[in-house]
Amino acid sequence: MPGIQGLSFVDDLAWWAEGKSERELARRLSNAADATLDWARENGVAFDKAKIEATFFQSGGRNLRESVRVGDYEVQFNQHATR
Repeated sequence: MPGIQGLSFVDDLAWWAEGKSERELARRLSNAADATLDWARENGVAFDKAKIEATFFQSGGRNLRESVRVGDYEVQFNQHATR
């Protein structure tokens, strides 16, 4: 997907993107998740939802309200890991 980068190693997968707002990033990462889940269905791959985490890197602190949608699962940005 344009503007989304990804990396996988053995059983780990990461997506990252840049954006101007929390909402924009959540939307872009949700779209990346949709594309990844489509690929997974076509290739017989399943992901462990309990291991999914979203981290938001920014300057200055903020209480994040958006979430990343991964299939039927909402992933909140980790408030403790967010910088």
